[in-house]
Amino acid sequence: MPRKRTTLIVITVIILLFVTICTWYSYHNIKEAVRIESYQTMNSIAEALVERAKNTEDSDLGAINLYYGNGEAFIIDRSSHEVLYNSSDVKIGPELKNLFDKNTVPDGMSAIRMTIDSERELILAAPERTVYNAVYRARQAFVLLIAVELFAFAAYIYLVFASAKRSVEKTLLEERLKKVQKADEAKSLFISSMSHDLRIPMSSSIGFTDLAYDNAENPEKTREYLKKVRSSNEHLLTLVNDIIDVNRIENGNISIKEEAYNLYSVAAGIDEMVRPEIEAKKITFATDFSGIIDENVYCDKLHIKQVFFNIFSNAVKFTDPGGNIKFEIIQLKCDQPGYGLYEFRVRDSGIGIGADFMPYVFDPFTRENSVGVNKTTGAGLGLTITKQIIDMMDGSIAVKSEPFSGAEFIVRLRFKLASTGATIGSRNNDYEVFTDKFQGRKLLLVEDNGLNREMEKDLLEECGFIVNDVDDGTVAVAVMEQAKAGEYAAIIMDVQMPNMDGYEATRLIRKMADPAIARIPIVAMTANAFNEDRLKSREAGMNAHITKPIDMDKLLKVLDKLI
Repeated sequence: MPRKRTTLIVITVIILLFVTICTWYSYHNIKEAVRIESYQTMNSIAEALVERAKNTEDSDLGAINLYYGNGEAFIIDRSSHEVLYNSSDVKIGPELKNLFDKNTVPDGMSAIRMTIDSERELILAAPERTVYNAVYRARQAFVLLIAVELFAFAAYIYLVFASAKRSVEKTLLEERLKKVQKADEAKSLFISSMSHDLRIPMSSSIGFTDLAYDNAENPEKTREYLKKVRSSNEHLLTLVNDIIDVNRIENGNISIKEEAYNLYSVAAGIDEMVRPEIEAKKITFATDFSGIIDENVYCDKLHIKQVFFNIFSNAVKFTDPGGNIKFEIIQLKCDQPGYGLYEFRVRDSGIGIGADFMPYVFDPFTRENSVGVNKTTGAGLGLTITKQIIDMMDGSIAVKSEPFSGAEFIVRLRFKLASTGATIGSRNNDYEVFTDKFQGRKLLLVEDNGLNREMEKDLLEECGFIVNDVDDGTVAVAVMEQAKAGEYAAIIMDVQMPNMDGYEATRLIRKMADPAIARIPIVAMTANAFNEDRLKSREAGMNAHITKPIDMDKLLKVLDKLI
């Protein structure tokens, strides 16, 4: 289409140039013809004057005026106003010019010099504008024609580009429509896949719970069934967390927080995190960290572990038992002083990735439709999250693969090097809970869901707490109004409740007259997991924010810090 428009424009320009040249040539022909005709007319007048002068020797040429205009000429005696010569029977014209019998002619005049006799010479002069009146009209016509041509050309160019703009806008709209349709198809596929993938662990959890209930008299079988229930629930939680993480990253609710760590320790932590799942599937796992030169760096350990957890989960998922996975770290040359460039490689011997699917590996809600892939579960978000986190770290990720020949993910990250005097984070930050520290401490548990409240109360009581549980914020406020200073060590507050939510209950407690009651530690324990939810908790006056499902180690660590 653009080539066609260009051809039309070129043809139009050529036509306009041809018309312009022809018009200019015609103009010059007209001008020359008028010039010849004008001189012939002036020559006839001059010959008549010379003849009269010869016949009238005492005639005073200085007393004679010449009128010439609009193609007519006549001579008048200045004193008597008698017409001495008239080229046609017309009235006196508007333009009066003198006859000159001297050798100079004023500027802008056309002149003819003729000899009257041996002593006298006649110079006949007339303005060029008068002589060439027709030429000026031809010139005006030519200018008008050029103006019309330019206007027509401008209008044509405008129409061409307006058409091109409409064509581009139409193309953009079609592309946007395709993207919207593709996004809708991806979301439809996602909903379909998630409906399937969420039901699998839910079905397993319900089924194994029923088996545990039926075999309650067999502790060994019950314990085994409950382990499988926990595993199904953890898988279900992973699917939900993936969806939440994508939303948080796209909304800018995740930030990179770098601290000084030993890179060997970070790598070892990744090893410890993924090795049990790899070995459980009878896959050989090998690591090689010998390529690390500068081991102390500033990095976001939590997000690095999340990146490689997703990559290894994929590798395990698509590698059959008996296969192998290798994890390697190599330090490359870095052009930026004070920084180190590190390349992380995860290579597996699994089913690989098809060439057709390769461009979509990091797209959300996508999974390859091939043999072996359809047997796997997942939201198709793990690698999307991985790519987004790596982009936030200003790193890069690439993948090499061929069908049935395995896949290799290559991640490059640049870390600021930590000095030898920097405080290096430890490799193992596991929190060890000593339940006797909480023995006899009283908590107020505020939770509107009966099953959750019962479960949370039992877990807390197993840790040594005395728990008073209520089902709404209004009741919690009433309890604290009657409580004595120091009676409760802390409050665990749900957020979404029917009559009064946790935010409002917290604000009212913070306004109570007794300072000891008003300053009691309050921990939000809620399914609201976004950063804005944490901000609301802090603004309401809560001391901490714990998300459901409950991580008891994390909760006890927070309570230990607060009380």
